Amino acid sequence: MKARAALYAILAFAGISLMANAPGILVGYGLVYAAMYYAVLAFPPAMAAALFATAHAAALAVIAETRAAFTLVPAASLALRTPLVYVAARLRGRLGALGEAFLLAGVDQLVALTIAILYYGNDGIHAGLAIYELLLAPYAYYAYHYTTLEARRHGWAPALGLTASLAGLAAYYFGAYAFLSLPSLAAGAVAALALGAAVARPHGATALGAAALALAVAASGLALGGTPLSYNLKVSLYPFEPHSWGPQRWAQSSTGPCQSTSNVFRYTHDPARLRIVEGCVTVTGRVVGAPKIEDDGDYCFDVKIINSSGAILSLGNEVLRRGALHVEVVPHDHFRVLGPIGGGVCPGDIVRVTGVYVVDTDHGMWAEVHPAYNITVLKRASTSPWPDCLRGRAVGGG
Repeated sequence: MKARAALYAILAFAGISLMANAPGILVGYGLVYAAMYYAVLAFPPAMAAALFATAHAAALAVIAETRAAFTLVPAASLALRTPLVYVAARLRGRLGALGEAFLLAGVDQLVALTIAILYYGNDGIHAGLAIYELLLAPYAYYAYHYTTLEARRHGWAPALGLTASLAGLAAYYFGAYAFLSLPSLAAGAVAALALGAAVARPHGATALGAAALALAVAASGLALGGTPLSYNLKVSLYPFEPHSWGPQRWAQSSTGPCQSTSNVFRYTHDPARLRIVEGCVTVTGRVVGAPKIEDDGDYCFDVKIINSSGAILSLGNEVLRRGALHVEVVPHDHFRVLGPIGGGVCPGDIVRVTGVYVVDTDHGMWAEVHPAYNITVLKRASTSPWPDCLRGRAVGGG
């Protein structure tokens, strides 16, 4: 029990440290949920809550120090989820493993959505994505299963199965975090199926073979993940990047079209919601929908990408922004960036945008150019200048 508790504390700390401000598509609140679910299954109520709280408190310190998220978010998570873990563990005998998975996800969903809507209004609807954390439950369950097996009776099965469970979780989670890596995502799903077969028949060579297959498939998926996986790893592992622990965390050292600066987010509202994918990208695309000015003063619009120097769409862009890349010009740059193009862009314009390529962890993990340093209109779609070209158009329309 002590060894299992120590291993859990280490892994839960690492997983919770990766939490973002809001849930994402296909992962929900991700590894925080997995940490809750495992604790509820594996430990007595008081111990489960204590271990979860300890790991979460340590993760909170990392998140706050690296500015990986708004400090309030992990602090509220610690305060609200710890008693949930205790209560769920108390109900374990009545609900069973499947019931516990739905209980944790359901309460998580209700609390997240309630807080988000009360605080953000309609903008908080993205918290509804928390339900996707249920998709991570099988991996946590398999890890629980293998850590409760006795090595004397089952030989290599516990170590192999646990490793395969964690590898399958990594392949799925990092393959779906923001940018969709089909090889990794598929490998994670296949690994889950293989582990399910191994758990269903826990004895003999068949179980070992299925666990070994799961591990091999998961490892192959991670190896073949490509650019989407590399972007996901860069964004999700941000708290553990060495540069994240110092004042140069948001520095721009590019010698290309983006000027060097010690802080690309100096004039950006709430930069803890953004994680840098690439320090400088140039994207050409067609403006879709009606540009608007947000409450924080940012001038925003979406573009359908024609070509780019590295920017790709995330799953959040595909689902929540109708396949478009989001662009934001901060108030400090309005005159310099928007002045030369007549104050703004119009729907249908073909534009070239240069700026910092980030993932917004507060809005469904969609990718955006924020801040945009330069906008060039390559082809106008309207003879009317901005904002006259928006007459009769609904904001956000196509």
